[in-house]
Amino acid sequence: MLRNLMKSIALVLVAAAGAAPARAEIAIGAEAPAFEGREFINTPPVKLADLKGHVVVLELFRTSSQQCGDQVAKLDELLEKNADRGLVVLAVTNEDRKAVDEFVAKWKPKHGIVIESGDSSKTYGLLRGYPTAFVIGADGKIAWTGNWADQAAMKIDLILPKAKRSPKLPARLTAVRDAAEAGRYMEARSALDAEMKAGTIAGEEKKAVDTMIAWIDAELERQLLDAAKAADDGKLYESAVELERLAKECAGHDVGKRAADGVKQLLSDPARKREVDAGRQLAAAIEGAKSLAPKKAIALYKAVVSKWKDTKAAKQAAELVTAIEQAGGGNSK
Repeated sequence: MLRNLMKSIALVLVAAAGAAPARAEIAIGAEAPAFEGREFINTPPVKLADLKGHVVVLELFRTSSQQCGDQVAKLDELLEKNADRGLVVLAVTNEDRKAVDEFVAKWKPKHGIVIESGDSSKTYGLLRGYPTAFVIGADGKIAWTGNWADQAAMKIDLILPKAKRSPKLPARLTAVRDAAEAGRYMEARSALDAEMKAGTIAGEEKKAVDTMIAWIDAELERQLLDAAKAADDGKLYESAVELERLAKECAGHDVGKRAADGVKQLLSDPARKREVDAGRQLAAAIEGAKSLAPKKAIALYKAVVSKWKDTKAAKQAAELVTAIEQAGGGNSK
C-alpha cells in the first residue's frame, strides 16, 4: 500500500509542476486508496478504513455528466438489494457543494455522496472517464472496476458472503449498530453499556446486546492482533501508529490497556524505536510534500534519507526521490 501511495504522490507532484505523466488505473488486488471527505450527503462522515468488513461500491462521478445521473438509480437499486448483506455504496466527487446539491435535487440519490478534499481520479488512476466505479472487497482491496457499477452485480454476489455483518439489534438501537459497522466500536459499546446500566434492556433484547458486545470485543481483539502482527512483519511504524490509535480510542477497555503496553514494549527497544521515529518523519514529509513543488519535495525526502540511514523509511524516501526524478520532476522549481 505504501509503495503504491509513494508512486501516486510522485506522479501528482510532477503533474503539479507541469509535466503530464501517464496514470495507470489502480490494479485489481491493490489496496483501495483512502479519500478525505469534507462534506457528506445521505451518509454520516465515513472513511474507507471504517468500512473494512463491508463490500463497498465506490463511484467517481461528475455532476455535469448525464451518464452519472443515469447511474444514480442503478446505484440505489444495488444498495436496496444488498444493504442487508453488508454492501455500502458511495459516490465521490470534489466539486463544490452548490453543484452537488443541484445534482442531488435533480437525480434524488439514496446512496451516500462524499464531497472530498482531494482528487480520487488521481489516486485511483481514472482513465475511463466519468462515471468510473470500483468494487472494494471486505479486505479493503480492489475487486473490480468498470464504467457502470450495475455491471458489477456478479462480482458483488461472489464477494459479499465474505463481508462481516454485525449481529442484529432491536430497531431502536439501529444507530448503535450503524456505529459498530462503521468501525466506531467504542462509541457503540459505550452506548450499549449505558443501556445495560440504565436497566432498559431485558429478555431477548439482552441476548442481542450481549451478542453485539461480544462481536465488538472480537473485532477490537482482531485489530490488536493485526497491529501486533504488523510489528512481527517488520512494519514497525505502522504497528506503532495502530497501537497508539487503539490505546487512545479504547481507553478503559482491556484492548486499550494492552495496546498501550504494546506501544511501550515496542518503543523500549532502541532499534525498533528508531524505525518508528523514522517512519513518523517520512509520514510528515509525505504530508508536507503535497503542497510543494517536486524539487522541494525531493529535499524533504533526502532529509529523511540522511537522518535515518539504514531504516525502512530511508529506503522508501530514496525510492520516492527516484520516482520523482524519473518522472521529470527533479528539474522543476
